[in-house]
Amino acid sequence: MLMVNLKLARVFQHPTILIGHSYGGLVIKQLCLEAHTWRHIGDDGEDAWVLESTRPYMGEEGEDASVLNCIKGVFFYGTPHHGSSVFSTIIDLKDASLLLDFVHVLCAVSARLHQIFDSLRWTHKWRIAGVGELKPTLTPTLTPEGESQSVIIVHEASARYGEFTMEQEDHFSLCQPESRFSNTYTRLTKFIRCIDEDIHPLKGMRFFDELHDVPKMAMVLRLKLFGTVRNFLGTVPLVGLHGMDGVGKTTLAKLLFNNMCTEFEYTCFISGSKLKGDYQEMEENMYLSMYHYGKKVIRGGKLFRAMKYGDMIDLTQTKLLFVLDDIADIHIQFLREISSKFDYVNSRYIVTSQNKNILG
Repeated sequence: MLMVNLKLARVFQHPTILIGHSYGGLVIKQLCLEAHTWRHIGDDGEDAWVLESTRPYMGEEGEDASVLNCIKGVFFYGTPHHGSSVFSTIIDLKDASLLLDFVHVLCAVSARLHQIFDSLRWTHKWRIAGVGELKPTLTPTLTPEGESQSVIIVHEASARYGEFTMEQEDHFSLCQPESRFSNTYTRLTKFIRCIDEDIHPLKGMRFFDELHDVPKMAMVLRLKLFGTVRNFLGTVPLVGLHGMDGVGKTTLAKLLFNNMCTEFEYTCFISGSKLKGDYQEMEENMYLSMYHYGKKVIRGGKLFRAMKYGDMIDLTQTKLLFVLDDIADIHIQFLREISSKFDYVNSRYIVTSQNKNILG
């Protein structure tokens, strides 16, 4: 049913990265196996999916290539690729009998499942990476003395697969990074970035360091303001966000920037506090905060010199997404000059300020 639901949700219409923790990694492998052994029938005009259970696993006929070709990589957190004695002995989790049955079955056939998945991985050129646990985990299984046991749930020999590292985490904290600087988080983002570069070597999906962190309160802003302002930017080149300190102007600007950046050749999100000095200094600081198709402009680089000195590039034919957070009086003329350098009609400018008079 999982495969059917994913197909109905149109998940596999775009490049897809699958991420699984623990036995969830085995579910991913089983999902790929099902995609390999299912075929599509539609003689009655309706989409239907049936399992060819009698067909050899590794045959090509009937394979759902659309799903397997959309998968670009799989990242595993503490997955027991070669089984786990802990999973096979856990019997006292409440309200989880069906789940446990499934876990026991997948663990029992993990070796065969891994062999088939590994063959699919090489056939479809998927990137594979993962992390494993170094710290023992407190489990519900008791010792003869009635004390809880701390054990390594998935040993390195079972978890190691693809580009792999061991981390100072237990089985559960392994997939719960404390911050975006945690190894288990940066390993995943680096993995995604590598796939991004494979798919979009020049443009399209953006690198994560171009995007901006947005707090949880942004979900409320998205519902109330994001759609309105986003639609407004579809028809006008400049939007000003005004309000007292702390109301969410910067958060909304980040949301808009993250949502729109893939539509523009050049993007820049900069705080007004970084734009000081004369026009040339402000222009240079802006260029150093700019991205070109998701890649940061570097001081002294070819693109930096081309923009600064106007050589080999006509900026008036290029689209810019420019966010100036906390604009001041000294930035008004600078903004006019910059907007005249780029394709003003198709570029978009977002500014924020506590001073309504500046935006007027």
